[in-house]
Amino acid sequence: YVRRQAQHLVTLPQIGVMVVLGNNGWVWVCAPPKVAGSGRQETLNFSQMDVRYELVGEELRERICRVRNSLLALASQGLEVTPETILFAYEQSLSRGLAAW
Repeated sequence: YVRRQAQHLVTLPQIGVMVVLGNNGWVWVCAPPKVAGSGRQETLNFSQMDVRYELVGEELRERICRVRNSLLALASQGLEVTPETILFAYEQSLSRGLAAW
């Protein structure tokens, strides 16, 4: 379950994947958007972003899939979904050699 948090738009720093944790229980996983011209990443103010569709490379796609699988594992056990628990499940899947696909 997703508990109300101070930040629901989270870019997981060690992974480089953006997660939107909805209070309604919905979760979106995507590549983090970039602000045009600055090279830095933006997670809060979508109104100032120049949205462009980009091809997602295989490495980033694998990280997104692994985050998704981590979320499914947490949800199947009824555990709280937070950035910390997502990172823990992600790292455990890497250490145990589980497939991302």
